[in-house]
Amino acid sequence: MRNLLLYHTEDHNLTHRKELYLAEGQPCFSGRLWVPDGLESIEL
Repeated sequence: MRNLLLYHTEDHNLTHRKELYLAEGQPCFSGRLWVPDGLESIEL
C-alpha cells in the first residue's frame, strides 16, 4: 500500500484542519493518507 504524508503549515482552521486536508487529498490519492497534528511524530 502506498502512503502519503500531508504536512500542513496552515493555522487558520486548527479545529478542522486534519479533516479538511484528508477530504482534499482522498479524491487524488488512493493509498493511505497521514495528516499529523502539530508536533505529532509519525513512526515510519
